Amino acid sequence: VADFHGYLKEQGIPLLFVQLPNKISRMQEGFNDFVDYYNDNANRLVAGMKEKGVSVFDLRDNVEAQGLNHQALFFNTDHHWLPQTGLWAAGEIAQILNRDFGYTIDTKRFQPDQYDYTLYEDFFLGTLGKKVTLARAKPDDFTLIHPKFPVDLHLQIPSIPLDLTGDFDIIYDMSPLQEKDYYHTDPYGAYLYSTTGMPAIIQMDNNLIPPEGKRMLLIGDSFSYTILPFLSLGLDAVDYLDLRVF
Repeated sequence: VADFHGYLKEQGIPLLFVQLPNKISRMQEGFNDFVDYYNDNANRLVAGMKEKGVSVFDLRDNVEAQGLNHQALFFNTDHHWLPQTGLWAAGEIAQILNRDFGYTIDTKRFQPDQYDYTLYEDFFLGTLGKKVTLARAKPDDFTLIHPKFPVDLHLQIPSIPLDLTGDFDIIYDMSPLQEKDYYHTDPYGAYLYSTTGMPAIIQMDNNLIPPEGKRMLLIGDSFSYTILPFLSLGLDAVDYLDLRVF
């Protein structure tokens, strides 16, 4: 990452590394007598990045500073965070982009009261829940989030292939939500059609925001599926790249 930062700096392109929280908070060493090293590894990674001059935004700091219930940010039966947490993360990232990188994102777009929520009760059994089965795990509720304000997006996912223009609901693949099937469907994959496989590239353009000459590249993983759609509501253009596919 430091080498990538050096390359980008030569091109006049800034880089921001965002450290995401894990299911285990920094206040816990582990869970159920198991020790988890995610935060120890992340702490050393963040320190190393800063030593190399890479700009780092550690979302774990924001979780703690805002006194959020860490466990409530994640599904009980899955390692992913809730879509609501992705919306929150997009708002926190937008503030840093405005403060440090010259963006002019309207941060009001990330307020929870600017959205409607469609709740699917007891609908999602995540990968952790599948391992222990319904005998040991109670399914999670699952939520689709819809902006109350006007949206006009252009979404492209070449690997499917998909090329759609419309309101925010074009980001949703409704097929895993047609029926409750705990073991054979993945409701989390409704976000950005990821139930069909990991997309290598996703391109999103916001037709309601005039171009500023900035185009963002987000390099991430499956946690990004619930950041990218909301972040795109404040940007004129954002591309997503998943290095796991290569």
